[in-house]
Amino acid sequence: MRVFGRSETERPGPGVPTVVTMVITLYMLGWLAHCAAFELNSATVTGQIVDHEVLRHRRRGVQRENTVVTVRYVDAEGHQHEVREDFYGQVPPNGRIAVRYAKHRPQDGRLEGFWPVWGLWSFAAGTLLLFAGLMKVALAKRGLDWDGRPKAGTQ
Repeated sequence: MRVFGRSETERPGPGVPTVVTMVITLYMLGWLAHCAAFELNSATVTGQIVDHEVLRHRRRGVQRENTVVTVRYVDAEGHQHEVREDFYGQVPPNGRIAVRYAKHRPQDGRLEGFWPVWGLWSFAAGTLLLFAGLMKVALAKRGLDWDGRPKAGTQ
């Protein structure tokens, strides 16, 4: 018997979860390549903290603090730039901090460190892996494959 042009023994194409997973994986790989390209094609200089501000706010009834620093740095060609970013940790007493910038765009500097470049990618990748693992376990407990179809031999 043929259903919509396919025989019963023919395996259907990938389902929606597989296609969504492929698209998200390609996006994450592109983002990873972008982060790696930034690391490989960038220069690191020492900048001077010219201003820092401690912002206090309440979130869910808890008092929180956030430090924002403004760092002035000079690129390889001698042009001066400023970057303003959240800063995690104690502001150095001498006010000097490393700044990384793409060589072709020195005005777009980032504070040197793991979180400014890789942090969001790592968090997103970990969250997606956790979600995919939980989804796989939930489907396996119901006797379904990744696309939500009954596993072979469980019909």
